Amino acid sequence: MKINKYNQKILQVVYMNYFLEFIKNFIPTAGLSTVVIVIVVLLFWMYKELRANYLESKKVDQQRIEKAIDIYTEAEIEVYKFVHRKTDFYYAVEKVSKASVLFSNRLVEKFNTLREEDNQMDQRAAMINFQKELQKEIVLLKNEQHNPLITTDSSRDLMLSIENFVKTKIAPFIIPLFHTYLNFMLLILALYFILSLISASTVIEGIEIFLLSLDIYIYFIILCAIISEGFIKKRFDRTIYNWIAFIIFVLTPLVLLITKAWYVVLVIFLLFAFYIGYVNKKTLKKS
Repeated sequence: MKINKYNQKILQVVYMNYFLEFIKNFIPTAGLSTVVIVIVVLLFWMYKELRANYLESKKVDQQRIEKAIDIYTEAEIEVYKFVHRKTDFYYAVEKVSKASVLFSNRLVEKFNTLREEDNQMDQRAAMINFQKELQKEIVLLKNEQHNPLITTDSSRDLMLSIENFVKTKIAPFIIPLFHTYLNFMLLILALYFILSLISASTVIEGIEIFLLSLDIYIYFIILCAIISEGFIKKRFDRTIYNWIAFIIFVLTPLVLLITKAWYVVLVIFLLFAFYIGYVNKKTLKKS
């Protein structure tokens, strides 16, 4: 295993050297070729680190999902036993409470309501409803689980197979590439705004550049968060109000093409601050 990793690193270095030599030959100007080489090396390093972090994060997520499935299944079995009168209510509650550490907030609330029931008929009805909720959660977790041993032969599972292929084979390359592009653009913007701030001729111009850079940075950060948490992780609550708010947010920077007056930039900053609070409370579903 160590030999394979060592060989992979050697191959990466060899390929990088070939690529750098190609750039030197393709761009004869020494200064320009140096700049391009620095940018390429930076992008390569950034992509490599982001991809490693992404893969490690997905590995941890899968381990957590597998553990959650085990715990949810054990809890569902205890509820099943009570529903079929194989155990008593308080013993089942005790067993389920030990599994509640990995419950979603919604399930915790339902479980807290359930264990307060003192009437036998209400207890059984509450347990039946809670069992259905557990079964739904288990199905959702199974959909998020990447298990190569599980195969499907039904035509209705074609889309699920395609989705699984995209998640396991394409996403590990595309998503880190997307984050690399965004980080690189933010770095370029930072350098541009620093140079613009240094060259500002008046205090007002300096304030406008500072507020403008702050607005653009906040815009990109919010956009990255919504794409990552909302769309990639499917936490975006697709209501009409959330879509309208998101479209307004996306189009707001177009105002800066018309005017960059400091008071307009300040209003946009306040709108972004308000939208951050709105996203946190209304747009993203609780995980």
